[in-house]
Amino acid sequence: MTEVSEHGSPVAYVQVEIDYAILQHFSQHLYSSPNKAVEELVTNGYDALATKVNIYLPGTSARDCVLVWDDGDSMDLDGIRQLWWIARSPKNDGSARVARSVTRGIERAMIGKFGIGKLASYALGDRISHLCHRDNKYYLIAVSYGEAPKVNPGEAAPPKGFQVPVMELSEESAKAFAKSLYRTIPGNFSEIWAQPSWTLAVIDELKDEINLTPGRLRWVLGNGMPSRPDFKAYVNQVVVTPKVEQGALVTWDASDKVVKERLRGEWDEAKKSGRVQGDIKFAKKGDSHVVTMPSLGDVRLQVKLYDRSLFQKDRSESGRSEGFFVMVRDRLLNPDDPKLFLHDPSYGAFNRMQIFIWADGLDSDLLADRERLHRLAPTGVELEILQIALYRAGRNKLTATESHARLESRVAELPIIAREYLRDPLTALIMNEPGGDLTAVNPGQTRMTIEANGTNGPLSKLDVAGNRIVTNVDHPMYVTMLETFGRSRRSQEAQKLVEMFAVADLLLKGRLLDLGVDIDIVDNVMKWREAQLRSLQAGFKQSPDLVIKEVIDTSFKGHKPFEQALAKLFQLMGFYAEIDGASGQKDVLVIAPVGEEERRFTVEAKGSKKALSNDDAEISGAAAHAIEVGALFSVVVAREFAGFSRQADGSEPAILKECRAQGVGVSIITVDALVDLYEAVKRHQYSLPMIAETLAEICSPEEKKQRIAEMRNPVAANFDWRDVFDELWSMQQGTASQEPVSTLALRQARPEWKAMSRESFDQVLVGLDSLSGGLLKVNTSQHTVNLLQAPEMVASKIAASVEGSSGADKNS
Repeated sequence: MTEVSEHGSPVAYVQVEIDYAILQHFSQHLYSSPNKAVEELVTNGYDALATKVNIYLPGTSARDCVLVWDDGDSMDLDGIRQLWWIARSPKNDGSARVARSVTRGIERAMIGKFGIGKLASYALGDRISHLCHRDNKYYLIAVSYGEAPKVNPGEAAPPKGFQVPVMELSEESAKAFAKSLYRTIPGNFSEIWAQPSWTLAVIDELKDEINLTPGRLRWVLGNGMPSRPDFKAYVNQVVVTPKVEQGALVTWDASDKVVKERLRGEWDEAKKSGRVQGDIKFAKKGDSHVVTMPSLGDVRLQVKLYDRSLFQKDRSESGRSEGFFVMVRDRLLNPDDPKLFLHDPSYGAFNRMQIFIWADGLDSDLLADRERLHRLAPTGVELEILQIALYRAGRNKLTATESHARLESRVAELPIIAREYLRDPLTALIMNEPGGDLTAVNPGQTRMTIEANGTNGPLSKLDVAGNRIVTNVDHPMYVTMLETFGRSRRSQEAQKLVEMFAVADLLLKGRLLDLGVDIDIVDNVMKWREAQLRSLQAGFKQSPDLVIKEVIDTSFKGHKPFEQALAKLFQLMGFYAEIDGASGQKDVLVIAPVGEEERRFTVEAKGSKKALSNDDAEISGAAAHAIEVGALFSVVVAREFAGFSRQADGSEPAILKECRAQGVGVSIITVDALVDLYEAVKRHQYSLPMIAETLAEICSPEEKKQRIAEMRNPVAANFDWRDVFDELWSMQQGTASQEPVSTLALRQARPEWKAMSRESFDQVLVGLDSLSGGLLKVNTSQHTVNLLQAPEMVASKIAASVEGSSGADKNS
């Protein structure tokens, strides 16, 4: 492009108050792609009430530059000055940000509000120019980012921006300048030029690595910009249209029953946990059905489900079709992120969904690039609930559709006539349920079906109203089966077996009720059974040796491989572990133990080749992540730690005090200690609450490793366990009359035992239990212990077990 000074004379100067650091931050860090930078300029045209925006890319159309030419209301000298206000915009004046034109008959909700969108152009090139036509005048301003002053750290009075001249051009000079930008003058040049008002934005001095393709840009604009009859965009003179998949199996909006039920269910769960407040309502407003949420306000929804995958591996031209499309003021929020706040889904179903959410209530919490949200804000929490509800409703429908014919044929295989094995336990189940009425429900006509009832839901349940036994396809056992067998014929047979097993498992509860077993005992048995299934599933495909090797190998680099390896290790210990893949939370593992006593905590995976410093441990960030997911504490895992050991005088380092000072406790553990903990659990079967308590303890890495060493070898604990047996035997022979003794009472018997924490004392007893061959019984849920043989006999058995395990360790 020729120099601006060759095309006119300066009539004003504009102060551009930016420096090089601001440019780097706002353009390179905030905008995800060159396409989004172009979209920002198109947005300016839209907000200026343009009816047409023409984009010309370098190559056959433009000459080594990117051109964005709109026919909206252009700028005079004051408008050009306002254009270069940084981080403030006339669009964001406290009003509702609505642009109106009486002469054009157009009214629009404006998209921009921060006044920094033009800085995105720095991601494309080192200069941006605006040629403005308004009131029969032509103004040209060219801002070269290379003139932005460099700021030196510690400089007392850093320079404040730089001045740029505004040139006034004759029509002849302006037209010559505009034509010089093209390799081939477009056929619509004269049509655009003749408009009473227009703005031509020019980005040149392009960066070498920029890759802009017409197809990809059309997709971004077609799906990202508002679709209105009074607005069209063109790329290299080809009109931009949204990509809409045809042939959906199902299309839902906020009026559909399945959407309402699923969303109400997810909302109620979030409300119980304290994540949200208030209620949601469904209504029809105008021509649209909406759900009204406390923070988001009115939200429109559209869910489309397909019988084919919408995922395409090569997206260089076409963009994506699957997943979530969140629209704010009719502009797409997440062009390159189909999941947004949804945790890792089942992609077989997810890639067959197209889910649109129109939520203008998100506008106030959008960050400057209009692509990211304040995830912890109430609007972000409500959006996440919406995503989970719509995804699960869609997955449920797709799964049910696939399985309908198979399930119908399978009903006949149930042992309908075997009263002892089906009708009697089923009758007992029906009578135990609220509203169970045999006059309205016929056990002989009970059907078997499948539904998505959440990863924490039971494997099967009875739906009395629908007279159905429902298998939960979200259950880890069912998911593992699908992952193992895929969609083959073997998978269908495996699904059949799992679903029949799920029915049998539920009928076991009915059998116990039919035998007259107390309902509290039955519920306790079924909770234990559910925990057992999940624990078995967790280790089904995991080779412990390979998992440990994977943890150690990935701990050097960290990131997702390290997180995945840690998740597997926690699963081997009996926990339910998943990676929280939500945007901005890449380090967080959410660990939810199974069983009657739940402990929820987070794990921060910190990979490094060197010892992890205090700053790199990011203690406050770990606490924030834990609080966000409602966890009791957080654990930071790394190969080594620096600065966490006790001082020479035995005092605690400041960083451990910081760990305690957070909203939730933050503990640390080395990879070696975590592997040792797994070995201790494998050998002595410590309960999940005990493991969680060990992890939660805030202490130095050396102290944590010593604590776990005692768990691995309880015989070597720092007190004489034979004295414990003698005291326990004495208590049983006396006042306890050989009944179980409270572990609290036993610990109180000696000062040195009383000085131990309850957790440490109980852990030693559990370890000794595992070595006693059944001669010592510890009940961790009731905190009791019972010696079933004389102390010397139990001690002899433990000594033999220790000798045997030592030999096994040497041979392994």
